[in-house]
Amino acid sequence: MEYNCLSFSHSKLTGFCRLHNFKYPPCYPAPPTVKIVSDLPFYREDDGDSAICPCNLDLTDGSWIVMQQRFDGSEDFRRDWVSYREGFGNPPDGEFWIGLEQMHQLTTSTKHILVVELVDKEGIRGCACFEEFSVGPETDGYRLNAWKYQGTAGNSLGYHSASKFSTLDRDNDNREANMISCADEYLGGGNWYNACLIQNLNGAYLQQANTPGAMVWKTFRNFTGLLKSKMLLKKKSDVYGIN
Repeated sequence: MEYNCLSFSHSKLTGFCRLHNFKYPPCYPAPPTVKIVSDLPFYREDDGDSAICPCNLDLTDGSWIVMQQRFDGSEDFRRDWVSYREGFGNPPDGEFWIGLEQMHQLTTSTKHILVVELVDKEGIRGCACFEEFSVGPETDGYRLNAWKYQGTAGNSLGYHSASKFSTLDRDNDNREANMISCADEYLGGGNWYNACLIQNLNGAYLQQANTPGAMVWKTFRNFTGLLKSKMLLKKKSDVYGIN
């Protein structure tokens, strides 16, 4: 079954607004009737890319589990293994990380999707959706699985998929043993480092260019620190009506 899906975007590069109307097979349930343009999902673009996040995903309806949220640098994400395992911060309104163990428990037996919302220092928004997302058990280093990407921010998580989580006091990265750990080199935020990173959403809260140790998503704004990030989970069956 196919549905017509709508969203609205503005290109900073061209100055044009665009209404996207396209066929999207997994668009479940059918999007509600759109009465005014402000009802549509809105994305600002600066590269003319026509890709958009799934148009019917309302991320503000209270049904999503927020697993990470950052917007002002008030919370220190330079933490040890136990903190990242158990979670820290001030949910639901402050900055926080819900904890690797909770992520594992949520995703171990039920299929979930992950949506990453990003905002740069100019207020431009990007998103990345992964239709398959899970976090393994602690005995396997809370290994990341994130597949089937779509969105506007680019797939900076794909490089990290299948990697174990690392912190300053627990080095599970894929660098050679005689090299400095990724966590030590990139300012100490916990991450599913490969060897090392193209995303660092738990990095230092710095809106600076050429700073991979900052809160970055390379395929969105290269290594310039972002203003906001949010990582949200939801059961796949609740999003698409299918298992």
